[in-house]
Amino acid sequence: MRTRTALIVGAGIGGLASGLALRRAGWRIQVFERAATPRELGFALGLAPNALAALRELGLDGVMQSEGASTTAGEIQQPGGRVLNRFEVAFGGPAVVALRPALHGALLAAVGDEALVLGREAVDRRRADWRRWHRLGDQEAPAAQRSTAPAERPLRNSGRRVRRRTPPGGPLGRVLPRRWRRGRDGSREPGRGLLLFDRDPIDDWGRGPVTLLEDAAHPMLPHAGQGAAQALEDAVALGLVLTPEGDIPAALRRYERVRSARSRSFVLLSRRISRVTTTHSPVVRWVRDTAIRLIPDRLVVAGATFAARSRDPHRLLRS
Repeated sequence: MRTRTALIVGAGIGGLASGLALRRAGWRIQVFERAATPRELGFALGLAPNALAALRELGLDGVMQSEGASTTAGEIQQPGGRVLNRFEVAFGGPAVVALRPALHGALLAAVGDEALVLGREAVDRRRADWRRWHRLGDQEAPAAQRSTAPAERPLRNSGRRVRRRTPPGGPLGRVLPRRWRRGRDGSREPGRGLLLFDRDPIDDWGRGPVTLLEDAAHPMLPHAGQGAAQALEDAVALGLVLTPEGDIPAALRRYERVRSARSRSFVLLSRRISRVTTTHSPVVRWVRDTAIRLIPDRLVVAGATFAARSRDPHRLLRS
């Protein structure tokens, strides 16, 4: 039987992870990346138990646990550094803080250079006939389009900026011996703040033999710490539904039904946490800070434990 080929646009975390998952499921893969080099920008990320469970499915959980630092405790601070609450982390399983390039590098090594096609950009055309040949850079290939979802909505400006800091002695500080410039409040901060965007959730991710994953399907604010985790879950889900001999469009629609429902909950959760943690009202800040100091630890970490409530987010796709 002839081996089918899966074409993946984008060599980010989701693209590489989906390529690895599909290869393990019996597919030949090609990952197209418009950049000339597949390097990953970014600072750090938290890998909650569901992210490590997805990496376990891909055979990479051990690598990330050795590259990162286990998270056993946490604290909530005001912008000036005053600690509002300290708590033991209760994620419902192991959690790791790691550098984003470390995760990306592990995925690159697992996928291998032979599967990468660099310097190629997918043409953005809305067509129902995905069998047509479109141009990726100067190479002809049946392109997975960047805009595949008929119900795609514009990105939403959250009006918020984020700067991530490395507290001295924290878990990330142990894996990142790097110099940071001093901020105005005396903290150590990596560069300028970034403006945050997300998008209202959509259910229709594709048509025919094409679908979306990761930020193309469900961009979310970082406040729930689930961006990378949901990309990894998408990848594992694709590997579960796409058998080389199966009905591809039917499998992708099944993937979309399950994954859109789960990712939607994290998009909305991230917005709720953002509204609570980011406010310009002195009254709201005082109420928020007082509540954080007084409420039990189990409620402080409720958002972080949300991901652990479903011990197997792929159970609906395994049957």
